[in-house]
Amino acid sequence: MKFKNVIYVLAIMFVAVYTYQRNSNQQNSFLLANIEALSNNNEGGGHDEIDETLVPYKQLSSIDVFLGNNLFPTKIPCCISHSSKYSGCAKGLTDC
Repeated sequence: MKFKNVIYVLAIMFVAVYTYQRNSNQQNSFLLANIEALSNNNEGGGHDEIDETLVPYKQLSSIDVFLGNNLFPTKIPCCISHSSKYSGCAKGLTDC
């Protein structure tokens, strides 16, 4: 009876290790594919590109405007200058 239990435990351990190794290898291949896709600038994933809906060298900000007799201001979104070319503010927003 004790020998039978040892065989069951060894079989479960074998299946667990095999499943872990198989999933680990699959995750490694997915990780390598993602790294290759990020490093390939020819397919549009380059870091020098900016979204066409953004204005470069701008950063989102807001101004406070008091409307009517309200005690609290309303925040109006606008764009301010920023030194990084990787920053961006939505096209269509006015400058602060």
